[in-house]
Amino acid sequence: MLAERMGDDPNPDIDDVWNEARTRVLRGERLTAQERCWVLLSRPVAAVDDTVLLAAPTEFARVAFEGRMHVMLRSAVSDALGRPVLLAITSRVPVH
Repeated sequence: MLAERMGDDPNPDIDDVWNEARTRVLRGERLTAQERCWVLLSRPVAAVDDTVLLAAPTEFARVAFEGRMHVMLRSAVSDALGRPVLLAITSRVPVH
């Protein structure tokens, strides 16, 4: 488990945290095919204090992440870190 390997590291690699959290979500939850794609396409942006910022792939996904999927995602990230965190969601802005 990532939390055990990190020990008390106050600045864990957020990509490692999200990779573990994403694996937990994909293995443990009943997700639609669309939700699975959203989780796979999401990226961590930053971790500041006890808040993790996650970028959803679309605005529609952001709304779902902030709604029905929020508790599941926050729990997976908290478990990966080994401590409770807040989860903030943004949507990625397409690059033109």
